[in-house]
Amino acid sequence: MKREKYIDVAKGLGILLVVYAHIISRCDLTAELGLVRRMIYSFHMPLFFFISGYCLGLKKDTGERPAFLPALKKISRNLLLPYIVWSAIYLFTSGKLQSPLRLNAVLTARGIAPLWFLAALALCELAFAALRLASYKLGKKGKTALYLLLSAVMLGGAFTLWLVQDINSLNTKNIGVIPYFLFVTASRFTLTMPMLLLGYVVSQAELIKKAGRLLSGILGVLLISGTCVVVGFTRLYSNFHLFKSSDLLLLMCTSLMGSFGVLMLSYALGEHSKILSFLGANSLGIMILHYMPFRTMDYSNLLVRTFTNDPILISLLATLASLLISLLLAWFIKNKFFIYK
Repeated sequence: MKREKYIDVAKGLGILLVVYAHIISRCDLTAELGLVRRMIYSFHMPLFFFISGYCLGLKKDTGERPAFLPALKKISRNLLLPYIVWSAIYLFTSGKLQSPLRLNAVLTARGIAPLWFLAALALCELAFAALRLASYKLGKKGKTALYLLLSAVMLGGAFTLWLVQDINSLNTKNIGVIPYFLFVTASRFTLTMPMLLLGYVVSQAELIKKAGRLLSGILGVLLISGTCVVVGFTRLYSNFHLFKSSDLLLLMCTSLMGSFGVLMLSYALGEHSKILSFLGANSLGIMILHYMPFRTMDYSNLLVRTFTNDPILISLLATLASLLISLLLAWFIKNKFFIYK
């Protein structure tokens, strides 16, 4: 399958937003840029699941019975193995190998930030492989209807679980660490899987390509702007990793709007954004290496604060520095060790 550059652009925009939001928190800029951070958090991680589903939809459907075992091997190699290896590295380098809380987070697939993404995506892709096998006899329209129905049912389940958690104030103290972490993992799946399925449906329908670059650009800007306006007026708080939100129904809307908007804008930008495309091609390495226990953000913050105290400049320059350091680390590991891929 030909590599679509605009998908790399979308991933580049996504990872740029991820690093920028983390810089705001790590550099103590929440007071000045808290609204921007909440806007980013309203769709930045759902975007990656949407893109994953979109990519799955680009593969030609021959109508033949799909093989599940090769898909399982691929997911294990590309997602589960890196999740285990990098989780171990995070635990060792942070000096918290014996921390029951973090170990249980890894074992229950709730995950350590940002490695939770690998485990969550692996679960979604495994479920999709099984679903694809079960529905291969259905035609294109039948699959679309089934996937849309499943998305609606799962989102309804997510809302129910969110209410259960909110009403009963569920946490590690009142139900135990492992049961609560498993609850978060299962509940988060009811949000991430619909995003993947909806991305697949959008891809199969070729909605973005049919719209054309100009209309996609306009709609992309409108959708992203609308997402930001919604967050600004509602003070929406969200954290996909921990399955927390001030308003889950609103989060579902902003997740879809923002994700669709970024992908449409990326299609409009096409191949004219080589920097974003490069970031997207290296997005997984950046996601892993810019975060703690690596001191990438801390070093970037210290460096930038030596010549400016302006919060906006600090956030922008520290993000740039973190990206550069992460890319250098990714290049080194990729060329010296097997663990990058």
